[in-house]
Amino acid sequence: MSCRWAALGVWLVLAALPAVPARGQGLVPVGEPAVQAGIRVRVGYLPWAVSLDPPRPAVEGPHVIHLQVEVEAVRGNPYGLDPDDDVPYLRIPFVLVHEPTGRRQEGVLEPMVSRDGFHYGANVALIGPGPQSLTLEVGPPEGLARHTDPRTERRSWWAAFTLTWRFRYTPGE
Repeated sequence: MSCRWAALGVWLVLAALPAVPARGQGLVPVGEPAVQAGIRVRVGYLPWAVSLDPPRPAVEGPHVIHLQVEVEAVRGNPYGLDPDDDVPYLRIPFVLVHEPTGRRQEGVLEPMVSRDGFHYGANVALIGPGPQSLTLEVGPPEGLARHTDPRTERRSWWAAFTLTWRFRYTPGE
């Protein structure tokens, strides 16, 4: 009988702990991560708009998502970043194309932080459900100084490159 009460007590304590989502919980992945120029780019979206501080103009429509992009250094990168470090100071323009209609939207992802950690993101009203094409331009950090003296120098930043993913948006995911 005392073992049952102990087990019940443990269960009650665990049930009372706040639920903290794991990194990426609720995030719908878009394709596979891409590795280029010593960095890894991962894309996903939350199937709803998020609130931001400071507030941004509301994005409205029946197909609003929060586009989320993580940019991290990989082992052996020449920039002095530790593996899995988030890469700061990026400006990431994007183009989203609704493939059935060919209609496109453009914007720039901005740096932000959430329970999932640091990422670049934006609330976006998709044109509609179905196949989508997402293209990102990943340029080097803007305004992040790097050492150039002979004893501590780091290699020059990468040249901007473009990545494209295709995915199917299904409302209610």
